[in-house]
Amino acid sequence: MKKFLLALSAATLFLTTQASAFETKITNYKVLLTVGMDEFLPTAPVQAGPAGYQGFQQILGWSDKKIAKFRNQAIKYYKHRFGIDFTGLEADPVSKITFFPNATSPVALLIPVTFVGNYRVLDSNNDNFPINSPLNAFEYIITFTPGIVGTNWGGTYGASAANPPIPILSTDSLDFANYRITTKRHGKTRHIDLLGRSYYPNHQEPVTDLPPRLTEVIQMFTHDFGGKHGACGAGFLNVAIPSAPNSDGLWPTFVRGTFSFEPASTVLTDLCVSGDDEFTTFE
Repeated sequence: MKKFLLALSAATLFLTTQASAFETKITNYKVLLTVGMDEFLPTAPVQAGPAGYQGFQQILGWSDKKIAKFRNQAIKYYKHRFGIDFTGLEADPVSKITFFPNATSPVALLIPVTFVGNYRVLDSNNDNFPINSPLNAFEYIITFTPGIVGTNWGGTYGASAANPPIPILSTDSLDFANYRITTKRHGKTRHIDLLGRSYYPNHQEPVTDLPPRLTEVIQMFTHDFGGKHGACGAGFLNVAIPSAPNSDGLWPTFVRGTFSFEPASTVLTDLCVSGDDEFTTFE
């Protein structure tokens, strides 16, 4: 026992000496936000299809032309990063959903979504983002049907696998989003838009509890601060959104996440998106 304690003390001293040889530099984020919501809502927080499309128009104030550019950027990115190719496919004029390969036997769907509810800034290290500032998400998401089983991820994500291939699960999903934060300071209202896109597929936890829970890792970018070149960021989200109200007619909705900018990360540098990235511009 005595020998063991002496050996343990020696190992501890060695590790302490090694650690002291390096100066730990604490990362200070210029913008670090906790975002989310945790409420029972009287109405559904997510609108998809035609109602989701209208959110782009009515809340963001985007024209059909600008929405089309954003959709095209999403399609380009999904093909590049994940190998899911909606190129040349038109959205159904009524549902606004794009079916891959077609509406008769789809294995993947591209859907416009608006996420409102009580989504907001829960905590902030920056006075430009006051706590309780509303946050809305406007997205073109990809979801899958059971017919996708047997298909593998492609693109740069599929190529990055240490042990390929990576199968696509029917419960996986992808996001390409414009997050809009509305702030009020000194009597002035400002809209700040943050681009967020899935860096890894969103995975649904295999639990029986409802609503199902998703884990999301997103690359982020904004033109609205950070100078002429904008600012890159990283986002991590846990999302639980019900597909139907509970027995009381309420929608139990939970979202919790962090958005960090400048830097997104000093360690995981691939989470940062540069301003000249071809998928960050849709103006």
